[in-house]
Amino acid sequence: MRYFPIYYDMQNTSVAIIGGGEEAAQKLRLLKKTPAEITVFATSLNAELEDSYKNNLIKWQREEPTEENLEPFSLIYAASDEDENETIAQIAYRLKTPLNVVDAPDLCNFITPAIVDRAPITVAIGSEGTAPVLARMIKTKIEALLSTDIGNIAKKAQSLRHLVAKKYTSFEQRRNFWDHLFKDVFAGATSATIYQNALDDLSQKCETTDTTKLDAPKETSKGFVSLVGAGPGPSDLLTFRAARALQSADVVIYDRLIDLTVLEIIRRDARRIFVGKTPGEKCTSQDEINKHILNEANKGLRVVRLKCGDPLIFGRAGEEMDAMKEADIEFEIIPGITAANACAAEANLPLTIRKDTRALIYLTGHSAEGLTPYKWASFATKGVMLVLYMGVKMAPKIQANLLAVGASPKSKISIIENGCKEGSRTFTSTLGRLSQEIKHNSISNPAIILISVERQMVSIDENRREVINVNEAD
Repeated sequence: MRYFPIYYDMQNTSVAIIGGGEEAAQKLRLLKKTPAEITVFATSLNAELEDSYKNNLIKWQREEPTEENLEPFSLIYAASDEDENETIAQIAYRLKTPLNVVDAPDLCNFITPAIVDRAPITVAIGSEGTAPVLARMIKTKIEALLSTDIGNIAKKAQSLRHLVAKKYTSFEQRRNFWDHLFKDVFAGATSATIYQNALDDLSQKCETTDTTKLDAPKETSKGFVSLVGAGPGPSDLLTFRAARALQSADVVIYDRLIDLTVLEIIRRDARRIFVGKTPGEKCTSQDEINKHILNEANKGLRVVRLKCGDPLIFGRAGEEMDAMKEADIEFEIIPGITAANACAAEANLPLTIRKDTRALIYLTGHSAEGLTPYKWASFATKGVMLVLYMGVKMAPKIQANLLAVGASPKSKISIIENGCKEGSRTFTSTLGRLSQEIKHNSISNPAIILISVERQMVSIDENRREVINVNEAD
């Protein structure tokens, strides 16, 4: 280990930045998060630095940096041209002042790592200058695991330290208290909730003088459930909050189409329960899924119900929410990228166009009774984009219904099979050829059907329910 990681106290610290361009601005962005007094040495400033100067966030020295005027500073960042940076390096060495030189690791005696900032919680990732891009990628992974609220949790914990020290007499008792308190941090609990739970626990301890009962707060009888949207495919489409929930889960109840890369994010010692539903085959019923959720939550466990896409869009989340409300189990919903959005993005297909497509309607082509009984006439309107989930089997009936109420057979369609997955296929055609395209290309679920509705001039005989073409000239 050439570079020893260390945290430097920036309170009452003065920092000099040499240079007035983009490299200097990059250093300033990070330093502005500290309480340090910052002075920039430059003959001119770029727009960002000038804005900071006008807002009294930095001092500006237009004179040339010398050994004399750099001596008062605790840290120096050199972000100028190569010649000036070398001059500043020589001055810093004589002054024995810690120096960082942009893109010149051999001149540095300290480096700034990639930083995950959740102050006062911070994580520093360094590669000793060998692979800064890799360090930034690692930073992105860690960003996904740490909520933006975790810093507030640390601050609230600090405010409780004197109470904890007063109520718990031994190190082991205090450690047990903090272990129990922080177990909810990575499950999405807010700082306010964690703080209130701590106050409740401490309040209960005030009523007892028996220190043997202070070893740890009692576990609650019921757990917590997260309904998590996994998106339509690989793990890089997960939200940060979804990844945190998977990392903290005791049990994960997951669907058939969940991508393997998503399952790899789950905590290794978490138990997994498969409840996939395969069309046309015996599968886990929704009642059984609800029972799994309730049984695990009633054990006091952290449960993740992992669904493809977004749980609130054709994910039957409403039924699971009702079951949890009835059982008085706390839950949260973590939205995911729904299949229509992700598949359309992968195929470079806009779902709305300002002048031409101004309405977006999500439909399911399948219900327990077969084709969902819609009022199809309300959809056969120019400027409407229909997004059909689970519509492959019912495509002939969907096609017939839309044509029967006046949708033009020339309406453009796109069929995206296995969107965002390996082997994804996209087909474009017209509404009049929807059934033929599915049959000819052997398209199967999962697939999304997009229909950009055009309207034909028609009159409908209500008795025969047939489309009669009308000559526009008449």
